[in-house]
Amino acid sequence: MLDYESLGHMTLAEGPGQYFIPHHAIQKSEGDSVKLKVVFDASAKCHSGVSLNQCLLVGPKLQQDIVDVLIGFRVHKVAFTTDICKMYRQIEVLPQYRSYQYILWRDSSQASLKEYTLNTVTYGVNTAPYLALRVLRYITDTECENFPDVKRALRHQTYMDDICVGAESLEAAKTPQSNLINTLARSGLELKKWASNTPELLEHLRPEDCSGNPLAFEQNDATHVLGMRWNHDQDYFSFSISNFKMIPTKRGVLSMIARIFDRLGLLAPATFHAKSIMQRVWIA
Repeated sequence: MLDYESLGHMTLAEGPGQYFIPHHAIQKSEGDSVKLKVVFDASAKCHSGVSLNQCLLVGPKLQQDIVDVLIGFRVHKVAFTTDICKMYRQIEVLPQYRSYQYILWRDSSQASLKEYTLNTVTYGVNTAPYLALRVLRYITDTECENFPDVKRALRHQTYMDDICVGAESLEAAKTPQSNLINTLARSGLELKKWASNTPELLEHLRPEDCSGNPLAFEQNDATHVLGMRWNHDQDYFSFSISNFKMIPTKRGVLSMIARIFDRLGLLAPATFHAKSIMQRVWIA
């Protein structure tokens, strides 16, 4: 939360709040490091028995189908992916609505609780996906008249904050890459976590902006692409299923099957067998 405060994404409240969003931290291991992520729960009911999410309209579905994004991304010889850094938090909420995004927070257990207001679109609020994608739509309508490649990428090759673009040659890929960086920068959006199956496409980028070292890929250098693992050195999709102690019950078997994310159906022969076992277990 110190990051929120230092970036101005939250500020001390100046008036009474209409709704306080509960939040907590979760740990996520990434290689040798452990990162903390804040989770907000706008579905929590207040004293009146109503939550913020119950009072908000979700908005129409704007995101592309994940299968279309993945297939369109993989049909080209040269492919690259990138992530819009802190996309939700780059979009400000109008001041008159911020009283519904109050939180309680203190930076140590000895300090007293303080009321803060979240100034940007917030994870956990059900309107957040629509608002974020609506901003991207606005950018394509107002900033992309001379950049059809950017408009196509943001409208048809983007799933939430993940942009997946392909081209038939290195030179053909450089144009949308450069145009994406410049167009989104004009709107205050920065692109991070670059990855490509063609290292030359990443040579001009800062190493800290890339997913792994862009000049010396290691054997197991892989990046997540919409929930899958993409080894951008050898250019193939893979699945990583961690071993875990499963209690041999119906719930345990179902939990194991549900952990497999395979929207393209590449693991269908294996998952079909597992689901067949699950079906026989339920019938027995």
